[in-house]
Amino acid sequence: MTYPLTFFTSNLPAGTNGQARGPVILIRKGYESDRGLLEHEKEHVWQSVSTLFIGHALLYLFVRRYRLWAEVKAYNVQRAYPDRHDKYLSLNDAAARLAGPKYKLNITIEQAKEYLQNG
Repeated sequence: MTYPLTFFTSNLPAGTNGQARGPVILIRKGYESDRGLLEHEKEHVWQSVSTLFIGHALLYLFVRRYRLWAEVKAYNVQRAYPDRHDKYLSLNDAAARLAGPKYKLNITIEQAKEYLQNG
């Protein structure tokens, strides 16, 4: 479950419980035992490595379709692991997060469910 470059902090943007910054994972204090969140962020680390870090950062920021692909992959990984309360993220909850304003994807919850189901 551990990843050597994971750091626990209270200094994350509001509404964010974890972030991957290149090979470094930041997890909000209080979420140390959230395996789903850690695995979600590890997926983003893998995406960064596979695009030589800068590619992922630029694509994520500027290419909506790539951002959608990256988050769908990460949420599907997260759904396979329990959170800090030993519960699994449901398809509906993952879709609501994906369709929310945070990712600026401009998709409906129904579209998000379809993307999550089709990988």
